[in-house]
Amino acid sequence: MSFSETFGHGLNEIQNFERETGIDIRRDLAEPLGGEFLVAMDGPFLPAPSWKAIAEVYDSARVQNTIERLVMQINSLTAKTAAPNMTLSSEAVGGQIYYRLGRANGVGPAVHYTFAVGYIVMAPSRALVTQALQYQQSRSSIANSAKFRSMMPADGADHCSVILYQNLVETASSIAGYVPAGVGGLSSKQLETLRQTIELTPATLVCATGEPNRIVMGYQGDLAFNVLMLGGLRSMIQTVGVGRN
Repeated sequence: MSFSETFGHGLNEIQNFERETGIDIRRDLAEPLGGEFLVAMDGPFLPAPSWKAIAEVYDSARVQNTIERLVMQINSLTAKTAAPNMTLSSEAVGGQIYYRLGRANGVGPAVHYTFAVGYIVMAPSRALVTQALQYQQSRSSIANSAKFRSMMPADGADHCSVILYQNLVETASSIAGYVPAGVGGLSSKQLETLRQTIELTPATLVCATGEPNRIVMGYQGDLAFNVLMLGGLRSMIQTVGVGRN
């Protein structure tokens, strides 16, 4: 398939989505969002990955309205099937409104989120969303980490457009402590080997900076080894999930 054919197919998919949902991707999704995005794995991988996603928001009311309309459209489509509806609920705690998006029957993962200081903060639990807000209020930041700072460019250019950073050492104990031997076919020896391998995995930092006519990239750490390790962790999480079902 040529580039023009691929582009045309993608454009048709977007037009179909907008026609079926009544949502204008540019006006309702792109315009209300800013240019800052963050996705982080901040906590244990198991039993569920402790991810956080944060995006800059210019118009939180429009973003929330778009989410509500998407839920309505999804439910109108699933009404013709046996699939459970999606539910979007909200709760005010300490003056902060938290939202929960998940299946009506409570089965499967849910997304919790809130709007604060010009951002939407999302995580798989309200506790993790609250934790992110507490980090912001206490001015706690990875930028204050000595390990992270030591891996930034030596020329002092810390205004990278994109930063990818991982330090898997802290996940070793959580994985070994959560997964009992035998689950998913994993033996005690395999779990111990995994823990030791994670502890030996070097931290990796990748920086990319956009310039007028080029993109400059650099990294520290063993990038290839870390990609393989992350792939292995993903497979292990899937295996454990199957073993527990």
